[in-house]
Formats: sequence, structure tokens, C-alpha cells
Amino acid sequence: MLKEWFYHTGKAIMSLSIRIFIRKIHFDGTENFVKNKPVLIACNHPNSFLDGIVIEYFYHRKIYALTRGDVFANPIVNHIFRSARLLPIFRSTDASAAAARAGNNKTFDECNEIFKKNQSILIFTEGIAKPEKDVRRLKKGTAAIAIDALKRSDYTMDINIVPAAINYQTFFRARRSIHVQFSKPIRMLDYVERAKENEQQLTLDITNSLETSFHNEIVKTIGDHEEERNFAHDMMVNDSFRPLAFKAKNLWKPSVAKFNAQESAYWQKVKEYKNAAESKGVSDANVANRSFDYLSMFIAICTFGISFPVFILAYLIWQLNLKITLVKVKNAVFKDSFILGIGMFLILFLTIGVVSYFFATQQSFWPILFSIGALYGTVCWFNVLDDIPFLWKELKWLGLSEQDRLALTAQRQDIMKALY
Repeated sequence: MLKEWFYHTGKAIMSLSIRIFIRKIHFDGTENFVKNKPVLIACNHPNSFLDGIVIEYFYHRKIYALTRGDVFANPIVNHIFRSARLLPIFRSTDASAAAARAGNNKTFDECNEIFKKNQSILIFTEGIAKPEKDVRRLKKGTAAIAIDALKRSDYTMDINIVPAAINYQTFFRARRSIHVQFSKPIRMLDYVERAKENEQQLTLDITNSLETSFHNEIVKTIGDHEEERNFAHDMMVNDSFRPLAFKAKNLWKPSVAKFNAQESAYWQKVKEYKNAAESKGVSDANVANRSFDYLSMFIAICTFGISFPVFILAYLIWQLNLKITLVKVKNAVFKDSFILGIGMFLILFLTIGVVSYFFATQQSFWPILFSIGALYGTVCWFNVLDDIPFLWKELKWLGLSEQDRLALTAQRQDIMKALY
């Protein structure tokens, strides 16, 4: 445990920031995440920093992640990253051919030892991070690592490649929903003969299989009808919204594959519905009859005296962080990383201040209760703030004539039934 000090420390101090940064997260296809066997998680990479946190932090499995190898050249960074369960993988741009080969061979050795313990390794199959809703060309490294582990075990290791598709509702702002879909695993023992006969062809076939899985599970909005596609993505999020659950398992309803297969006529319907809802001053969440988070409001009100001042400070800190990052960080790939990373440490200092204040001013068990109430109440206040526009438009929705409500509902149902 001491060897992974940075991982455990980072996980502890990140909890509050994560709850502020993310509103909901869905895990689906969890039955595909095989237990008590070595697993190589093949994931897309839309966010340079958050993707690994989403997979590992929320799923409560011991997972190591492969990341760009050049940053491990610094001994201090190497120690910190390894203590955070990160291992180097070298691309052709990270080092010379000889150095990259030597570095990757060492990492393959480490991966093999991890697999022997029936633990999991996360690899970003696209190779590079880019904040967009699309599928990029996959690298062959995922298949190469799995085949290498199979060969090292004399073709006896029951290693599984599990495709994992991460869908972000939006980028560059807090309070987004995230959907993670685990797809049917690729069991390497089923390909032993092919690995022996033609390793190169098997590598290509596995890579193509992963790409097919991604095309079926990653929401694609790039290209024609991008505005309508993003709006329809929000519709899918609203259909799967659960007010009480921060982390939901196997509750996502619409089909991403059917979403991606839609053609121009469908997106025209989405555009018409979007314009109709906006003309009435309501949102899709209102038409979808999405629930309001009454529990968060109840907790926020009950803890008002101790949580609201903390919320105001946290909100101001977070807004300042957002504005500075969006202006100063020019590379879109790293914006979310800076927002979360800087926010994490700023919120940490706030947390230390809150806890210190209550321990200095209260006695007995009250400092603990007040600290928990203030910090959890702060998260609830963020949930309430997030729902205020919904609640305001809900009043407008209730004020519409029954004919208008029925017309909008019928439009929405016609759109959503194509995704089931």
C-alpha cells in the first residue's frame, strides 16, 4: 500500500472535487467486466486526465493504467506516477526506436506480472486524447499486449480484453453526465491456434473488432447535424437520469448504435422538436418528465447554516478556476485536466479549512458531524444550483396548454422510440 501512496492520497482528496465536476455517471454492461481473471481494458480517450479516473476511481477495482512513456524520464515523476498505478508505454514520438522498444519490453514484463495476479490494466486504444465525440483510428498495442501475455504463459493465461466506451455529455464545463459501456470481452484463449499460426493477422482482427465495438457504443456527433446530435445526446441522458444516484449501474436505456445509424430525416425531426421546445421556453428535461433532485434540496436546506457558506466559497473558487483555465490553457486536450487538477487542490485547501474550523470551535463528536454535513451539503447545493434552470422551466411547462404539452411529448416520443 505504501508503494501506491500517491494513488491512495489522490483518491482521498479528489472525492469532493469529483462530485462537483461530475453530476452523474452510468456504468452499463458491467456483467462483461469479468471477475477473478486478468483483464485488459481497451478504452477510447476523449479526455486526457479524467478517462482513467472514471474507469478506475468509480469502479472500485485495482486497475493499472498505461500512459505516455516520455514523462517517466524524470526520476521524481517516474516515482509519483508509478505510485499512482501508472505504467509507461512508449509511442514512436516518445523516444528513439531502440529506447521505445526497451521501455515497452520492460512494461510488458510488468504487465505480465500484474496479469498473473488476475488484476486489470487500462489502455487507451486510440493512443492520443482528443475532446470530441467520435471514434478515431485505433492503435495495435492493445492486441499486441494481450497476445504477448498469452504467449508468455505458454498459451494458458485466461486473459480477456474488455472494450470500454466513455461518452461525455459535454466538454469544458462542470456538472456533466458520463456514460461508460463495457462490451462483450474478447477471450484470448479462444484464439490460441490463430495466435500460433498468424500473430500479425490476429492483431489486426482484434483491433478491427475493438473498432467495431467502439462504433456501436461511442456517441458520434462530429460531422453533419452536429447541433442536433448533441441535443439528442442530451435527450438520451435525460431518459436515463436518476435523481438520487450519483453512480448508476445498468440503467442506461437508449441504444448508441441506433443513435449513430440515424440519417438526415431523423435529425430534421430532432431540429424541429428542439426549436418547438425552445419556442415554448422549456427544455427537453421538462418534456421528458425528468425528476427533480428533492433529496439534495432537503439535505442542502437541513445543513444550510454550515453548508451554504462553504458552498459559496467552493462556487467562487470553482468559477475562478474555470475562467482562468479556459483563458490560459490554449490546448483543448488539457483544459478539463487543468480544471479538475487545479480545482482538486483548491477544494482540498477549502476542505482542510472547514475541518480545522470545526475542530477549533466545537467539541466532542460535533466537529466530525459538522464537517461531514458542511461538505456533503456543499455537494447538494451544487446539485440544487444545477437544477434551478430545470425547476424554472418546469413552471413554464406546467403553464403550457394541454395541447402544447401533448404535441411536444408526441414529438419527443417519436424521436426516442427509434433509439430503443
